Amino acid sequence: MLKDGLNKAKIIYFIKGILSAIAVVSILSSFIVNLSVNHYLSWFYIVACSEILAGVFIGILIFKKENKIISAIASLSIMIIPFFLIIEKVVNKYFLNSPVFWVKKYALPITSVWLVVIWIGIFAFKKFKINILFCFTIIFILAIPASMVTNQLANRNNVKNVFADNCINTLCYGILAILSLIIGILIKFKNNNSNKL
Repeated sequence: MLKDGLNKAKIIYFIKGILSAIAVVSILSSFIVNLSVNHYLSWFYIVACSEILAGVFIGILIFKKENKIISAIASLSIMIIPFFLIIEKVVNKYFLNSPVFWVKKYALPITSVWLVVIWIGIFAFKKFKINILFCFTIIFILAIPASMVTNQLANRNNVKNVFADNCINTLCYGILAILSLIIGILIKFKNNNSNKL
């Protein structure tokens, strides 16, 4: 048991070392290329922030022992809007003659809608101890109105056009909701029968 624990610890440290090395090399190469080509830093900031965002997300999934998926989603929920703000600032400063401020108008409300949908599903999963597939069923059902709302926010269409544009989305989310519900019920039924035996 002790030997297995030591081997597992060595593997974890090895993975940490590999991921850290990849991140450092990626950031340094982006820094050098951006500085060499443009003689100042511009898109490097977006790359560096992307590396940090991905590193935190993946690191939590790999190394956290409990509630890793929920913790990873929580970290992404916290960091995503600041990340969008950095992209907006860099693009406006270095690549556009006339700045476009899209985060407050589009990214913030659209991202907020989808985060609410995801966190309602997670809350139901944790609160009521439901099957993960039932959690997906809830998310897919909520995705139908969420898709309509976000399309309205993005396209600024009237309600009639929003319904017309979302027919395919609604059909897809509906099918996924039904499939996840059926599979969840079958798995629950199978588990109940196994427990009886």
